[in-house]
Amino acid sequence: MSVGVESLKAVLGAANEVALEVIKVVKKGGGPIAEAGALWSDLQNSPDLRAKLEAARVVLGQVPAEISDLSFSEGIEVAFSMAMYIPRYVEVLKG
Repeated sequence: MSVGVESLKAVLGAANEVALEVIKVVKKGGGPIAEAGALWSDLQNSPDLRAKLEAARVVLGQVPAEISDLSFSEGIEVAFSMAMYIPRYVEVLKG
């Protein structure tokens, strides 16, 4: 497994984590300003999410080169790792 694939998975994983947080906050409602404040608070108070975002930030520059050099098997690996988020999206959307 290449470092570039791990970088791509880290960035996409962080994007999924943020998307899940956005869905949770928007479902609670309160309007855009309240939702933005709640999202900011959630991001500040979640060490796990902050660590994922920081890891993604560190490797973000490697992603464009990796995407252009992605093999079929690496693409499948990335797709499967992102598919693991589907149950979490279903859970958040139902809840």
